[in-house]
Amino acid sequence: MAEFAINYFQKQKRGTEIGTLFKKKDKDWTWKDISNLIKYSSKPITNSLLLLNDNELQKKSVDSFMCIMRYMGDENLKKNQTITDCVYELLTICKENPPLHDEIYCQMMKQLTNNTSKVEDSLLKGWRLFTIITSYFTPSDILKPYLLNYIKIVAFDKNRSCHQTAKTCLKNLEQTFKYGGRQLLLSASEVEAITKGKYVKRQPYLLPGGHKMFINTIISTVAEDLIKHICREMNIYSINEQQEFSLCYLIENENNMKIISNNQYILDITTKMTLEKKKIMLVLKRFVWISPLRFDNNLFIDAMFYQILPDYISGLYIINCDKKSLTVKDLSNFSLMGALIHYSDSIGMATTVKSDCIESLVPSIILRKYSQITLHNWANRILEKINEWDFEMTPIHAKSLFLITLQNYYLFSATFYHVKKVIKNDTPINELMDGILAINKNGLTFLDEKNRNIIIKIHFDEIDHTDFDSQDYKLSILMPFNNMITLITDAGDDIAKMIHHYVYICKF
Repeated sequence: MAEFAINYFQKQKRGTEIGTLFKKKDKDWTWKDISNLIKYSSKPITNSLLLLNDNELQKKSVDSFMCIMRYMGDENLKKNQTITDCVYELLTICKENPPLHDEIYCQMMKQLTNNTSKVEDSLLKGWRLFTIITSYFTPSDILKPYLLNYIKIVAFDKNRSCHQTAKTCLKNLEQTFKYGGRQLLLSASEVEAITKGKYVKRQPYLLPGGHKMFINTIISTVAEDLIKHICREMNIYSINEQQEFSLCYLIENENNMKIISNNQYILDITTKMTLEKKKIMLVLKRFVWISPLRFDNNLFIDAMFYQILPDYISGLYIINCDKKSLTVKDLSNFSLMGALIHYSDSIGMATTVKSDCIESLVPSIILRKYSQITLHNWANRILEKINEWDFEMTPIHAKSLFLITLQNYYLFSATFYHVKKVIKNDTPINELMDGILAINKNGLTFLDEKNRNIIIKIHFDEIDHTDFDSQDYKLSILMPFNNMITLITDAGDDIAKMIHHYVYICKF
């Protein structure tokens, strides 16, 4: 840090508030000169540490130093000011004045070096404030190596009282370099927790099927961190397969799941929702299915089963429903699937199949289209399948067999969207008025709502690019030879993201 100070710090002149660049040659510097520049000061500075040729930045730099001193307890808070207000003021100065990032980092290091404050926890609070700053802003390339070295010296010296907090700073700074830093002001409860030395929040995350996992979440945790963590719990270590999963949030009392970008900070999202007085659930779902199914982990099998089941029961995987009657093969297949669903939990295993539970075992579109087959008849067919088993069926075995059978369906693992209108090269497609779009590894499949017949197929390698107009809810899909499919849909942005996700994964 001394080397950086010699090259870039100003020397404070006595009797004046104006700093001038200290132009001594390296050999003319005394240890006292250097020490005074970089060590703790019990008094506020009167001008910036670095040379700033802007009067407003000079003023802001003095303000930021006062914020640091107030947080550390070396200066009194303003009237009616809280510790949270103090942090907000400092972060606001940083956000509104990017040229001050290096200045504020230097101020922090100065106040943490040879801290001789009479306030007992001044040093400790300083490092805690450092964990916040490192979560938001990056230094310049010039300061970066000096800053990293400064933090590492403390982080890897177990004899230092603040070495663990310094490790947190190092982790936060690495995340900021990689993901860009927190975007929203942290909540008051976060500030209070960090001020007390509580850096970890036990945040609940859900998997399909209701599995809840409490995972340590810190100020710099991003969605990608959680995806990797939960995937490893499901024995998924391949980066390519991990990329097929996304973290989402579901707002209470709203039937709308929002995908979280991998570089989004978890506590930015929870803070935003708290301010909007909305309760959310954070859920991991598989949105892209390229990798083959595996059956080496019960948690994985369970999550995939319960993610797929609702779409199967609602009939979304079923195509070509304009036949007058089901074939013997179809009847056998739907009966087998119903039997496996019934045995997928311990309650089903302990009870018999009755007519009043058929709606949870057979796809709704099949029950509606082929109503000549009574519920009682379905119950008997499913019981027959169960009686054919010459082995003891377990819930996890039933779920595995269900997934193995269903993966042969053309629309297996698809994500489904409602489209109001589809236009091909300026010509509306009548069959797709209020139609369905399914996206899976086979590409884009457009189906009519009534009979689930496939009207259009588009593979990913046929797509040049997409263009979404949020004002008109219009998504344009451009293809070779000037062909274009235009969708009118409320889900245009999500569809575009899903297409890009598949295209990205398919490249690898």
